[in-house]
Amino acid sequence: MRSIQVDDQTYARLKEIAEPFIDTESSVISRLLDSYMANPAERSPNSDVLCNTLVEQPILFEGALAPNLKYAKLQVLRLDGVEFKNPNWAKLHHEIHKRAFAKIGSARGLVAMSSSRLVLGKKTDEGYVHVPEAGVSIQGVDAIHAWRGASDLARKIGLVIEVKFIWSNKPLAAYPGKQGRLKSDDAASELKALEELLAEWSDPLDSEAYDNL
Repeated sequence: MRSIQVDDQTYARLKEIAEPFIDTESSVISRLLDSYMANPAERSPNSDVLCNTLVEQPILFEGALAPNLKYAKLQVLRLDGVEFKNPNWAKLHHEIHKRAFAKIGSARGLVAMSSSRLVLGKKTDEGYVHVPEAGVSIQGVDAIHAWRGASDLARKIGLVIEVKFIWSNKPLAAYPGKQGRLKSDDAASELKALEELLAEWSDPLDSEAYDNL
């Protein structure tokens, strides 16, 4: 981690294009660089195009209304307000399963609850990655399936996901050069159902029977 110094005027300009509770100084600068690299024809020190583009707010999508995320690079990842460094779609997919395991305390329960492809224990072929903190191995997926699997699991454990991303400036991208923001659905009803399910599992006989499935 490196520290840089900026004057008060530059810092004030960065704050103008930052989104409250989502951005950090680093994520704003990262977004500036991503937009700069995505528009090679506009890389002029005297151009105002870059600044005008970044003032534009990200397109907001919620829950199941996720767009095509092909060519979308994850820039900011927050789980219940906690921001993760060096975010990517695989990290989102893995972290939400770690949180779910910590919540329910059962790898078998996690396999049953998740809509993603999981296997108990360690498996490293066929695209699987071992996630020991969750007691399972998770098969790798593309961005849209990572989001769908993560947002579905987040609803079930009562956790809120917020991500911000930018599409590459490619013709096949859903919104070339644009930024997007995704937020998972309200988890209140799913959390209540989970608490009822956990209450059922609290019986030693039920728990033992489930683990023997």
